[in-house]
Amino acid sequence: MLSLIVFLILGIIIGIITGLIPGLHPNSVSLITISLALSFPPLPLAVFLIAMGVTNSFLTFIPSILLGAPEENVLVVLPGHQLLMQGRGYEAIYLSVVGGLGACIISLVTLPLFSLIIPIIYPLLRPNTHWLLIFVASYMIFSEKKSFFALITFLLAGLLGIFSLNHIDSAALFPLLTGLFALPILRSSYKQKVVLPDKISFQVEHLSKKFLLYSASIGSLAGILAGLLPG
Repeated sequence: MLSLIVFLILGIIIGIITGLIPGLHPNSVSLITISLALSFPPLPLAVFLIAMGVTNSFLTFIPSILLGAPEENVLVVLPGHQLLMQGRGYEAIYLSVVGGLGACIISLVTLPLFSLIIPIIYPLLRPNTHWLLIFVASYMIFSEKKSFFALITFLLAGLLGIFSLNHIDSAALFPLLTGLFALPILRSSYKQKVVLPDKISFQVEHLSKKFLLYSASIGSLAGILAGLLPG
């Protein structure tokens, strides 16, 4: 029991560090942790990784919103940036924490239900996953204003993936993906040369509990689907 508590605290500490330092991802630490798997029992390592991941998911919003630091889900940054440019960066971080906490509670409550449903649904979805991904990719491409360039970018990314998986050692995938996650938002931030507002408001707009519950529920459902479906 004591070892689990120690690994839990270590996971929280590392999660704080990886969350607050731009460009440092939990996967970087996970690779080192996996290399030590033979030295420690699997249960404490699992506690460490989960604690680190959950803690990081809360704190990574701070540099993402305030600094525009890249992360794997670039879409998360945009609403926070909009509030930041209105001088409401503190409110954006507050809402991120509320949403994350609500998602944790809803996920725990619905876990028994999904543990029964997912084993039934996943075998039906798995053979048809490629059709779903084709639909989502097509929608993303042709909903762009410059759909031709979006299609070219998509095809180049696919060719890069085929080349990487067939001709490059698997150890190169980690730095490759890290660079691809970071490059678009860094390029966008460099071109825009955004100037932050001088005044920052520490007031938070009052939102009803019903609206917060609805938003957290929709976000939790979307997160579960994103975690269940590959790609």
